[in-house]
Amino acid sequence: PQAVDAFFDDSDAANLPTLGHRRWMLDPVMAKTGLGFSPSNTAYGPYLYHFATLWAFDRDGADVDYDFIAWPASGLFPATLFSPRQAWSVTLDPARYAPPEADKLTVTLVRESDGKSWVLSGEGYLPADTGAYLGVNTDNYGVDNAVIFRPDLGEEEPYAGTWRVTLQGLRSPQGEARPLSYQVQFFDPAEPADPSPTDPAQPAEPEGPSPAQPDRGGQDAAFSDVVPGSWYEEAVRFAVGQGLLNGVGGGRFAPEEPMTRAMVMTVLARLDGVDTAPQTAGESWDLRGRRWAVTNRISDGLAPGETITLEELATMLYRYAALRDGAAPAHNFHLPGMPDGDAVSSWAAEAANWAVDRGVLVGDENQRLNPQRPATRAQFALILQRFLSTP
Repeated sequence: PQAVDAFFDDSDAANLPTLGHRRWMLDPVMAKTGLGFSPSNTAYGPYLYHFATLWAFDRDGADVDYDFIAWPASGLFPATLFSPRQAWSVTLDPARYAPPEADKLTVTLVRESDGKSWVLSGEGYLPADTGAYLGVNTDNYGVDNAVIFRPDLGEEEPYAGTWRVTLQGLRSPQGEARPLSYQVQFFDPAEPADPSPTDPAQPAEPEGPSPAQPDRGGQDAAFSDVVPGSWYEEAVRFAVGQGLLNGVGGGRFAPEEPMTRAMVMTVLARLDGVDTAPQTAGESWDLRGRRWAVTNRISDGLAPGETITLEELATMLYRYAALRDGAAPAHNFHLPGMPDGDAVSSWAAEAANWAVDRGVLVGDENQRLNPQRPATRAQFALILQRFLSTP
């Protein structure tokens, strides 16, 4: 997923004049694709670089009909997929538009919430990682005709609400003026995804205190089912003392019971300083944790009642570490040397490798990761302790 995000971003100074990776991916004639990943054992300076590649030369969609292709796309668009430093792009159907000329082009963006506008016109913009930019590229990166632009938002907030985009100076192949206008409505994916408190598809709130929604402040971890001297006793005391985990009622911690996706999302939200306690009558105990997780791209928020696997847990922790501490892929690739390293799902490989490198995830007595094994509450407490204790 990070590779696809990077291809769509493409907005550093070197790639800004062409946005070639993004345009290949948005080429309308590409009906089929595939993504590949290759770990590298060769150091370039102090770093190991891994490589991703995407197949972009399929032509099975050659008969597709379109007018223009925008990124961010016209209509509803998730705000989490687009940051103020990224460039906008509009690819024009060559059958309907002549190659655009930068010196005759004006792009106007209007934020409808306050009517503020940004106008980009003519030539002379220098490519940079941030700031205002307007350019045209007619090289063959998918479709030739591309207008690339970026308003200088400075310290503006992330994109939200409806933005109107107008391109003037475009012409048809016959030379007739053909202005283009469209709207992008940025939305927060967490808002539409919020479940109704009475949604029967959501899991019922557990009886007694929620395992992931403890009262604030440390609590006594002398649970009747936490065995003194056990491998997890110290971790349970740590997690409960930090106010991140709680018992399940009746003086029990239930160390062997599985963690659910909702529980983990809520614990990480609480770790991030979110008050996850329900604020209204009938509100689901996990609503605020899941909303935070979706908004911050820690999780898609789906299947909250399902048991979380170890590789899913590693992925959420890695995303949290990237969000708050700038965590990056590990320089060393550990999974090939582990007995079941190849059993880790491809989408979780980077996160699992990072977790092993950090000592957050360790193998069993046989060095096996067991990536699809459900994580128990005791395991989660121990992994959480390692995660918070590792520099």
